[in-house]
Amino acid sequence: MAEFLERDLPFTALFGGNDNLALGAISALKEKGIDVHGQVSVAGFDGIEGALHSHPPLSTMKVSRRRLAEQSVAKIISACTGIIGSSTGDHLRSQWIEGCTLAAPPTDSP
Repeated sequence: MAEFLERDLPFTALFGGNDNLALGAISALKEKGIDVHGQVSVAGFDGIEGALHSHPPLSTMKVSRRRLAEQSVAKIISACTGIIGSSTGDHLRSQWIEGCTLAAPPTDSP
């Protein structure tokens, strides 16, 4: 995140591949004086327990890591063996956890 911020590129949101990455990004944003929730939206993915206890609480998509791993391994085995399995059950149940890290959408001027 620090390297990205050094490039001084405009952005309004970022998505961490997992909650720990998102929390690290929030820390880097704070160090640069960027207001998470006010200026930039940050979301994570995996719903770790600590995400809701961070400051501010992280908005995240909670998923079963075990089920995600099972489906990933099944896809890898399928790709390696050439045996295409059933697509039934490919959907991963998830739950949106609303924290306080999403900024309000920008309003268009009339």
